[in-house]
Amino acid sequence: LSQPQWSNSLVYVAVYLVLILFFSYFYASLIINPVDMSQNLKKMGASIPGIRPGRATSEYIERVLNRLTLLGAIFLGLVAVVPTAVESATGVTTFRGLGATSLLILVGVAIDTAKQIQTYVISQRYEGMVKQ
Repeated sequence: LSQPQWSNSLVYVAVYLVLILFFSYFYASLIINPVDMSQNLKKMGASIPGIRPGRATSEYIERVLNRLTLLGAIFLGLVAVVPTAVESATGVTTFRGLGATSLLILVGVAIDTAKQIQTYVISQRYEGMVKQ
């Protein structure tokens, strides 16, 4: 079975990237509410340095959230498109099974493993300090 040709076309890649961008913003808007975050900061007596509490804080949080979401969506789009681009450029079909989900899982596991190793190394240092 061969992969359909449309998956290597520029239209496919463009639509894929637009959908990733759209759903990134959609998900961020569902998960993080700048107005609620601003109110929670105000209730805790905390503030963002240089930003007045209230509406200015929520507007600032929304601007930062939009920038971070755009950056994350671009990165996610690159991760999603790289296997297709490599396959198109080289003609090597080895990357067919290595989709965006697989790459994200691999990166997540690698980061978690690195954190666990770092925690273990730090705990060994503290054990050495306690024994002395």
